[in-house]
Amino acid sequence: MKTETFSTTEIPMDIEHEISTFLLAVCLVMAALIAVWSFACLIGGLTINGPAGLMKGFIIAVTGG
Repeated sequence: MKTETFSTTEIPMDIEHEISTFLLAVCLVMAALIAVWSFACLIGGLTINGPAGLMKGFIIAVTGG
């Protein structure tokens, strides 16, 4: 007859480290999404207005005039 024995071992877990790792991953994913969106907007502005129109619009936006 075989007898099953169970042994339990606790794995030490640092919850603060796990939370900070998760939040860092969330921030990195959000930064990547923002970067992709800004690149798409830049390409869209270049295709519609061209480089000169894009620079003109940027200068107008910065100076307010």
